[in-house]
Amino acid sequence: MGVTQEEEEEEEEEEEEEEEEEEEEEEEEAEEEEEEEEAEEEEEEEEEEKGKAINARGEGTLTRFLVKLAIVIDDDDDDDDDDDDDDDDDDDDDDDDDDDDDDDDDDDWGGLCVRSIPINCLAR
Repeated sequence: MGVTQEEEEEEEEEEEEEEEEEEEEEEEEAEEEEEEEEAEEEEEEEEEEKGKAINARGEGTLTRFLVKLAIVIDDDDDDDDDDDDDDDDDDDDDDDDDDDDDDDDDDDWGGLCVRSIPINCLAR
């Protein structure tokens, strides 16, 4: 009987050791998963920050381009208006009133006035 008790004790010890090892392995796996999740979150945050920086640079570039474009369009309109006014002086005064309305339509580009659109809206 002494041998059987020793064998039983050894078996119990082995089972306890196996259970402890399994628990340790589970804890290690859980820690590894947490570390992987944290690493993924950090990578995502870095990518978002990079994206925001790139987007900010892009919006700045687009804004500068649109401002330059609006200035060029505005300058062209002013030059055209001056030329039209010279031509209009040769016409009768009644025709000048009608031509002024036409000039406003030219600036609108079919209802879209470039100068009236906020640049922030265009940059988006």
